[in-house]
Amino acid sequence: MFIPKRASNFLATCVLRFFDSMQSVLERRQTAISSTTIDRWSFAGAILLSGFFLATSIYIASHRLFWYDEVFTTFTARMRDWRTIWAALVHENADPTPFGFFAFVRTSDQLFGPGEIGIRLPSVLAMTAGMWLVYDCVRRLTSALYGLIAMAILTCSYVTFYGYEGRCYALYFMFAAAVLWAWTGKRPAIVIGALFFVGMLIHYYLALCLLPFVAEEALNWRPWRMPSGRLIAAGIGAISGLAALLPQVFASRSVHGDKWWAAPRLREVASVYTDFFPAGLFLLAVIVLWLVLTDRYATTPVRPVSDAERTAWFSLAIPIAGWVGAVLVTHAFLHRYFIGVLPGIAVGFACMLWRRYGSVPRIGVGIALIIAGYGVANQATAVAHWNKINENGPTHERTRDILAMEDQFQARGYRYLVFDDQDNRCIEVQYYSKHPERYAWWKKAKATPSQYYHIPFWTLDDVKSHAKEVVLVDVAPERLETLQRAGLHPRLWEFNDFFFTFLE
Repeated sequence: MFIPKRASNFLATCVLRFFDSMQSVLERRQTAISSTTIDRWSFAGAILLSGFFLATSIYIASHRLFWYDEVFTTFTARMRDWRTIWAALVHENADPTPFGFFAFVRTSDQLFGPGEIGIRLPSVLAMTAGMWLVYDCVRRLTSALYGLIAMAILTCSYVTFYGYEGRCYALYFMFAAAVLWAWTGKRPAIVIGALFFVGMLIHYYLALCLLPFVAEEALNWRPWRMPSGRLIAAGIGAISGLAALLPQVFASRSVHGDKWWAAPRLREVASVYTDFFPAGLFLLAVIVLWLVLTDRYATTPVRPVSDAERTAWFSLAIPIAGWVGAVLVTHAFLHRYFIGVLPGIAVGFACMLWRRYGSVPRIGVGIALIIAGYGVANQATAVAHWNKINENGPTHERTRDILAMEDQFQARGYRYLVFDDQDNRCIEVQYYSKHPERYAWWKKAKATPSQYYHIPFWTLDDVKSHAKEVVLVDVAPERLETLQRAGLHPRLWEFNDFFFTFLE
């Protein structure tokens, strides 16, 4: 049968278009199935990753001995009642941590104490909750795979250390993640305001987390436009939280003034960013190598930056603003005060990767494995060597070493161990000793005894009156000269990296 040439061309074109459309449908279906599968595995990976850090942090928290800041946390949290805690924080301010933190810790300690785990459990749970808030934030903006990447980024940061420490920084991190989650998720203004109010009761520097939201609205500002209701609510919540703590703030200013031991120095600002991720440059190098190997033929378009990602990146300005605030107002600049920047970095980095490589699953999977693998390996090392974890020195080992000497000194007639008043190991060892009355701080001048913290202070006269039964631990050379001028004859004994001084 004869078919005209034009008709045959038309028929061939229809057949080709039919097969092209079928192939396109199959590709889209395969992509949908692949995306769904990856999302399911990513969610399972997030459960496993967070579960691993939850379990290992609980293990470390229940075994490692307190260092001196945690001892002060314990002393304060275990005071007679809430009124006594407030009075100690306001009248003496030996621990400048806001009152709200002790509400969490005291409740946990009463439920799970009296060991170390009760004091540290709020930090463990807060770290895990913060990781999930960041995951959910990124998952809603991108996909579950990149939510997993954001969570994995956090496991490579220094938040994991504060996840098993009995201080306020993991809770501070959690509230920083919560306010970012609420803001990018378009939550109601009352939720954002409430999070800022409660978070300010945990740490004053949470107020700096307002900066990304202010920057976002300033970038989109038009003449005569009022700030959004959510930003107003966030500001009111932060101010209200600070107002509730004003007596403690004024006490801190009165006790410490502008002589805070961690004074703001401009050179410290740069090191804050490198301290966020101790192995950050190494991980970035490995990720770039992976991209070079797997992205040779990809021609995927780059999506535009979303408002949420831009807001997250504005978090990078928090340490700079914190330094300015420290110079002008607080006079306190410590790297851990800016732990609230970590959620923004994780969200921003994950969203940036998704914009460029979201349509190439193998790239995202590889990055997730690289980052999560390092985080897990680092945490596994901490678990294996939990007794050597360093916070101003290997606290666990040095406390054990001094405690082991107690009976030996007692048998030789030495009843008291005296430390320099700048040596905080005295607090650590006294807390764990069965004979806390044997420990004292040697101060240069007579000190008023604390009404709330039972730490004995000695003067030179006290040392002289108990010369035959005193062991001085690692005292400074000028103290030895003082003893010689007082007619005493110091004799040094070095043992296990300690210098014990006996008086003759």
